Amino acid sequence: MTQRTHVIVVVFAGMLAILVLVLGLSATRRYFARSGKEADSAMPEDPTIAPTPESWKRVIVRHKELVKGMTPKQVIEILGRPNEISPLYEPEHFNPRQIGRTYVYRETKLVPPQQEIEATWLRVDFGKQDHVWTVRQNGLGGDSWVIGK
Repeated sequence: MTQRTHVIVVVFAGMLAILVLVLGLSATRRYFARSGKEADSAMPEDPTIAPTPESWKRVIVRHKELVKGMTPKQVIEILGRPNEISPLYEPEHFNPRQIGRTYVYRETKLVPPQQEIEATWLRVDFGKQDHVWTVRQNGLGGDSWVIGK
C-alpha cells in the first residue's frame, strides 16, 4: 500500500468514526427527549413522546377545543406532545408531494379474552401553511368526528 493510499484510508476511517459518533449522539438525545428526561424545549423538531395514562386523559378531555387554523404549538399546548409525527401527502398514486404533516395521539390496549388490540386515536393534519387543516378521531365520542374538510 502506498503512502497516499494509506492517508486516504486513514482520512476515510476518521470521517466514518465522526459520522457514527454524530448518529449515536442524535439517537441518545431522542431517547432522552422521548422519555421525558430532558426539558420539553430540547427537541422542538421532534416533539413526540410515548403515551401515558395522564397524557391520554388530557386528549380525551380537551380534544374538542381544537379548531381549524391552529398552529402546531397551540395544538401541543392543548393536547400535549403527540405519539407520532408523520408527513402528510397528497392523495396521488404516483409521486405524491408532501402537503403538510400529521400529529397522531393514540391509546392502544389489549382487550381480553382473545387479547385483541383496541385502538382509540386522534389525528390532526396540518396543511401547507402549518395550520390545522383537519382533525379526525376514532373512539372519542362518535366514529367520525371531523373538523375542516
